[in-house]
Amino acid sequence: MMIKSYLELSLSSLKKNWKVFTILTLFATIAVFLVSPDSYTHDLYQRNNSAWFFMCGKAWMNGMTPYVDFSDSKGPLLWLIYGIGYLLSHYNYVGVMWITCVFYAVTYLFAYKTAFIFLKDKRQSLLSAVLMTLFFFNAIYHREIKTEDFAQPFMMGAIYYTSCLLYGEPVARHRWVIAKAMLWLGLCFGATFLMKYNIAAISLVFAFYSWAAVKRDGYNLWKAFGLYAAGVAVVWVPFLVYFLVAGNLKAFCFEYFVNVFHTVGALGTSGNGVFDGIFNKFITNAFPITMQCIATLAPMVVIYMKRYRSFPFVAFLVSAVVNMGNGTLIYYFNNSNGLIIFGVIALVLLVRSYEHHRWPRYGAAVISVFILFLIVINNNDRGGNYFTQNGIRRSIFYYYATIMDQVPNPTIIYYRCMPNPEFGVCNNALPGCKYWALQSGATQAMKQEQDDAIAKKQVDFIAVGCNNVTAINKVTKLGYYPYRHTAPDNAFVLFSKKKLKAPSYTINVPNHVVFLKKHFTTRLAFACDTVPTWY
Repeated sequence: MMIKSYLELSLSSLKKNWKVFTILTLFATIAVFLVSPDSYTHDLYQRNNSAWFFMCGKAWMNGMTPYVDFSDSKGPLLWLIYGIGYLLSHYNYVGVMWITCVFYAVTYLFAYKTAFIFLKDKRQSLLSAVLMTLFFFNAIYHREIKTEDFAQPFMMGAIYYTSCLLYGEPVARHRWVIAKAMLWLGLCFGATFLMKYNIAAISLVFAFYSWAAVKRDGYNLWKAFGLYAAGVAVVWVPFLVYFLVAGNLKAFCFEYFVNVFHTVGALGTSGNGVFDGIFNKFITNAFPITMQCIATLAPMVVIYMKRYRSFPFVAFLVSAVVNMGNGTLIYYFNNSNGLIIFGVIALVLLVRSYEHHRWPRYGAAVISVFILFLIVINNNDRGGNYFTQNGIRRSIFYYYATIMDQVPNPTIIYYRCMPNPEFGVCNNALPGCKYWALQSGATQAMKQEQDDAIAKKQVDFIAVGCNNVTAINKVTKLGYYPYRHTAPDNAFVLFSKKKLKAPSYTINVPNHVVFLKKHFTTRLAFACDTVPTWY
């Protein structure tokens, strides 16, 4: 009976919002298509985190065991997402792009539904959701698709359901809605925990407020806890079963908890004291901190909440403490950008107060379009990998890609460098050892693993930073063959276990070939006997 009522409520909500969801899905697809480096509009180089995640997902889909054959500081759910993206498109990031479109369509829908709680107007709520693009894809801190992007729908959904319980009318706090909210909040914690657990820590603030709200409404708190736990279990149980069957549960726990604390701790030892550390983190993250602070304080100025007006600001404070405690990287704050919806709602209400004048409404619409245009321009102009930017970086990337393509399904290690591990994407390259690339704050054991792998010659290719003379000399003495592009912008020397044919330094891949993701032709394959595998 409960499940039937739950499904009926969900179907009713879907029917009511299908037009809005269709519009937001189309908008999300266009936005991601234009902005995401994983799209057809961008080439495969100039990457960092996305290349790491894609390599791990690809390795998993090729039969390698997570946390045993390859590892990184991220959770298995993130790797599964990238693994599915790899299955959709083997030799580029296009599959990941389509998954991102789905995730952001859900994110925008939750932003719309959150706005509708307060605005009670579909068009204005739709505008509020679209305006969130300014913060989701802001070029100041959004450089590529990262973990935070895939956490967005879970966090935005948590904000929506918490808002339903805190601010919704009694009908919105129906027991089935409470049940759905508890399940989603548990799902949010479970999913984000298996991506990046500092995001899961932030999500707890929504759970605590929601539990307080359901207790206020006389709902059985233990039942709420049980539904929350059920939501967590939906995500955790399948992975737990997999780890038990694969025999890598202990390895997962060690890598994801112990080693991550070691690497993060190593980073935290740098600096000139606690005060300087906090000050530097604040300065580094000043823009997102300021934006989120203003947005979450707005409900206390533009009064549109009957109660719990401090909730958005408290949630911001929790996210700020967690994000700054985790490091100085500005993109961390993207995981709490959903809170800005409360500031956007306040802005829309201010504009709406001029109900006898049309110009503020038209002005808001024009400004919104202009903002989106600026976002697209700023994102596309960054990194030099837009499909119209046919420069030396493209030649460098395909110079190394052509070398690697002469070895079927090669393995690679990024030796003693914090890399952009982008080589091998279009060659189906796999990790050459467990710590195939060194994360920030890498331990001595991680470095030793790389030393052992190259000494045993169990890896086909080794990428070394051009400035690391010690590492270059060491790999050369072991008998690997060096290949180095002569361009000043080149950052790597690529070593090969076998002597291979060297391509031209001026390989030219046309813009339309990049856009269509058909990298190389027989003519461009230079001296190779066969057409490269990604053609």
